[in-house]
Amino acid sequence: MRIVWAVLVGLTVIFGAVQTFRLFRRRTGTFCVRSAVSALVLTLSCLFFAGPRVLDAFLDEDLSRLCGLGRLLAAVGLTVFALLLCFIWEGRFSPKLRDRAVFWTAVGFALARLLLLAAPANHWLTGETPILWATLRAAALAGQAGTDVLIWFLVRDRSRPLRPVWLLVGLAFLLSLPTLIPNLPDAEYPLAAAGVCAMLIPVCLYRDTQ
Repeated sequence: MRIVWAVLVGLTVIFGAVQTFRLFRRRTGTFCVRSAVSALVLTLSCLFFAGPRVLDAFLDEDLSRLCGLGRLLAAVGLTVFALLLCFIWEGRFSPKLRDRAVFWTAVGFALARLLLLAAPANHWLTGETPILWATLRAAALAGQAGTDVLIWFLVRDRSRPLRPVWLLVGLAFLLSLPTLIPNLPDAEYPLAAAGVCAMLIPVCLYRDTQ
């Protein structure tokens, strides 16, 4: 099973790198650059989260500290990615001033989540994060996702909507929720499905730039 996970992680990282390169190569404006950066951040987040776990499965050494650091970097990456979506909406649809309140709400959720991630109570290097802190982090990420969707509804262009992006964002978030339950068996499987949904987002962004 560990070989399957290693192959899937490798394919995910390669796939994300290819999509990032395709977006950077287009150079069709600020929107495309923001999409490329978001794809890069998402790819690195998957690598930081899954990479140390794959190594831990193959090596006899204790890599719990490395896995914890990877989880922290992945959490920061997801926070930045969710914030980048707001800037993508802005570059793609040019929201009016009335939408700024929602935009800054999304920024506030991002800052709150970063502060939560920096709290010593998370115990990143030991892998024993209290369920309360994990729930608070998830709530802040849910706030980011919710404001992303709300901004899209406020500023969407009906001729070329990016509906698949926020659908995939919402589905990825819901599939990752079982990981909040302590000692839940097979929680890695919905998390892997969430990763698949997340890695499809750069594809939608690339198709929208064409």
